[in-house]
Amino acid sequence: MRKYLVLLSALLFILNGLKAQKECSLVLLSELLNSGKYTDAIDEIKFIEKNCPQFINDTSYLFLKSEAFIGNRNYSHALKVVNTLVNDYPSFGHYYQSARVNLSTGNTESAKSLALKAHEYDPESIVNNLLLSSIYWQLKQYDSSELYLLKVPVEHWSGFEIGIYQRILSINGDWEMAFKWKDSFLSIGDSDSYILSSFRLFHSLGMTDSVLHIAPQLLEILTRIDNEVFFDFRRSACIDILQYAQRIAIRDESMFISTISLSRKFLTLDSIENNKGFYDDLFRSIGSSLYNYGDYTSAYYYFSYINDYTYADYYIVAQIGKRVPVSTWLIKKANKVITQR
Repeated sequence: MRKYLVLLSALLFILNGLKAQKECSLVLLSELLNSGKYTDAIDEIKFIEKNCPQFINDTSYLFLKSEAFIGNRNYSHALKVVNTLVNDYPSFGHYYQSARVNLSTGNTESAKSLALKAHEYDPESIVNNLLLSSIYWQLKQYDSSELYLLKVPVEHWSGFEIGIYQRILSINGDWEMAFKWKDSFLSIGDSDSYILSSFRLFHSLGMTDSVLHIAPQLLEILTRIDNEVFFDFRRSACIDILQYAQRIAIRDESMFISTISLSRKFLTLDSIENNKGFYDDLFRSIGSSLYNYGDYTSAYYYFSYINDYTYADYYIVAQIGKRVPVSTWLIKKANKVITQR
């Protein structure tokens, strides 16, 4: 029996040794970070620092450790780690990582200096040039932001970079360049962020046809966004698009009809009874557009949802009553208001 116990103890010792040897590795830590399991990565870091002293000053480990802290938004700890990396082991990757952390902590000037150091190591780096563009954008140094952004081929841009460049064009009022880049933006894809940022750019520059070009996609996106933050934007965007559509109704009837059709989805986004008055401008705009277009039945449908009527509203409703053979409380009220004036 004693012999078996000795053998069992020896086997357990070997197994524990193998287990410790296996776990004293950066593979698991790297896998956790790649899968976005940052909390588990922190637990793995605690194990490594307790059981694997050979990794404590390893640059690969320190880099992964900084990634784990960044992923957990623990920037103060991440800052300590990246400071060690750039001071003791300067390299492109370490300067770039430190720039990221400093930018996240609001140290924008420090982030700029570090990213420029990284740029000295690799002037063609896509990620670092994008980072520099973002840094200069936050510093409101738009020319420099544009300079580094344009070093990156447009196919590597995301919606964020597209948004930055479009706003730069808007700030500069550069119509010619905006038109030049419009097709390039469209070639990237129809991501939600692209459509939203495109609308803001084209709208700010008064590009009516360009706004209408993305109007269907924009309205589809806005109907999917279930967020109170977007209520005002959703309403104003729809009103603006409808006004544009109204202007070109004669030469592009299909665009007008499609925008009106899509705008009806807005009625189902929120309970109208719980948002009385909130969409008055939207209903008024749609109703007016339909009235001018000659669709009096649909126009009345939208006017009936208005909470606070103006004299102009009552006037249009009264005119609708003359053209549509119906008698409702609203038409009667409109006729009374018009008559008393």
